[in-house]
Amino acid sequence: QGADVQDAKDADQEEPGSSRKDLPDATEQQRKEAAEKGLLILINKQNSVDKDYKPEDLTPITKYYATDRSEAGRYMREEAARQFYKLVEAAAAEGYELVMTTAYRSYGFQQVLWNNYVANEGEAAASRFSAKPGQSEHQSGLAADVSSPSVNYALTESFGKTDEGIWLAQNAHKFGFIIRFPDGKESITGYLYEPWHIRYVGESVATEIYVKDLTLEEYLELYGF
Repeated sequence: QGADVQDAKDADQEEPGSSRKDLPDATEQQRKEAAEKGLLILINKQNSVDKDYKPEDLTPITKYYATDRSEAGRYMREEAARQFYKLVEAAAAEGYELVMTTAYRSYGFQQVLWNNYVANEGEAAASRFSAKPGQSEHQSGLAADVSSPSVNYALTESFGKTDEGIWLAQNAHKFGFIIRFPDGKESITGYLYEPWHIRYVGESVATEIYVKDLTLEEYLELYGF
């Protein structure tokens, strides 16, 4: 969280004739395995991690990234990184270019971002689109911000209305990712709509979240995590 936020409004991203309900729910075993691998970690305004938290299996993202962003942000947990590559390559096969702008962020880097947003926007406004240090899931190594040339690689709400953004919303679950901050869910997630922010939870869980149109908070509460 923490990005360029514009005033572009509601985009209904459900494709015509969608068959979400035909997709299977995750099994209890699949949910358990995802939780055991740490893929269901909840980091938000109510659940923070300390400044020393850092995943042990961070691996560099060596392709499909915006070259003008910090190299320090080009890391994800190993499984998430593998699936990110598959997602981008699947998009490319259908003619859509997606790149990562930033993924992992340390506590310290998030502190700098947060301080800058507060200085420029005020704390109340900043808290709607940026996380305080320790409250950003970028620190988990499971989240990535993605964009496309159609919006000049910016992180903007209007990305959700582009062909690339629509493709991402409709296909991310096939690779284990969810749109972490959906439109109209700010009262639950604590953040404005971010069509660019994807979070890895594993394919079975991501598919169930997509089918049921849930936030991660709602999903974890539903199954007692």
